[in-house]
Amino acid sequence: DKQTIIVWEDPESKQDWALSFQSQADIADIWQQLRQEAQLLPLPSPESLPELSRLLAAVPPGQRHALAGECLAEDFIAALCQTFHTAEDAGDEDLLAALFRACKGVFLLCNQRLTERYLGQDVIEDVLGILEYDEGLPLDRRIAHRQLHSLQVRFHQVVSFEDSDVLERIHLVYRLQYVKDIVLPRLMDDASFAAMTQMVHSNLSVVLDYLHKRPALLGQLLAQVGRDDFGSLRFLQEMCRLAKQVAPTQRQALHQRLA
Repeated sequence: DKQTIIVWEDPESKQDWALSFQSQADIADIWQQLRQEAQLLPLPSPESLPELSRLLAAVPPGQRHALAGECLAEDFIAALCQTFHTAEDAGDEDLLAALFRACKGVFLLCNQRLTERYLGQDVIEDVLGILEYDEGLPLDRRIAHRQLHSLQVRFHQVVSFEDSDVLERIHLVYRLQYVKDIVLPRLMDDASFAAMTQMVHSNLSVVLDYLHKRPALLGQLLAQVGRDDFGSLRFLQEMCRLAKQVAPTQRQALHQRLA
């Protein structure tokens, strides 16, 4: 049974090795121990946060990929969110500041998959909540990101998007821009700013390509604008504004469709 076997390759001898276990429970226990031994980061908790935030503060380039993988683990994300709830409920400013440093470190790893996961629908509220506790800003200058985000990014679907992935990318473009332009701009170096800008472009390109290949959808949108549908007009204006950030050929193609 393959589910009760661990297989690995010895990097020196290039030989394959295998361990067989009697049950899946046995292999799960061993696998968990191996993971813990190999982990570079502790799981987020009130006790581990000082060390976690320190480790994420200055990551050597050679460790970025490995740390991004650990931060992507669902148990890591769940523990981070739970620790945030605990700290905020208790009003623990030191813990909240450490959470901010850790979360900032996650974004500064400049890993697209990681960044997009932390801006996902199921965790965005907690992530923005953590990012409200920027210890580098006085209390009266801190931004209520959760409140501002909920007010500014209320999404009214003016046309029907059959592809749920494209719809999620539209949300993601707004969230990426919000983090890049509002939450973290003073904390990002040129490399991380460029990386996040590229993430915006890659997601936006998918959305614009989707619109370009569906003239009926654009026709519906323009027809609604002609009927003085303010929501449709605002969506179209926003797409044209965002299109300024992509390649000229793609921008021109969209403009031709709208002509």
